[in-house]
Amino acid sequence: MDLTERAKEEVQEQVDLSGSLVMGSGELAAMNELAQALAYFQNLHPQVKAVLKA
Repeated sequence: MDLTERAKEEVQEQVDLSGSLVMGSGELAAMNELAQALAYFQNLHPQVKAVLKA
């Protein structure tokens, strides 16, 4: 099982997520995709503070 699948399974097992999630990327294209993914994630889990760093 790769790391992505393992992370998906662990997130799906939890009902209420909370805490901080900090992600970053140096490439502009990747930053745009990460921003969209974090916005979607933030809507699903508003109690998680999501931060995107360049």
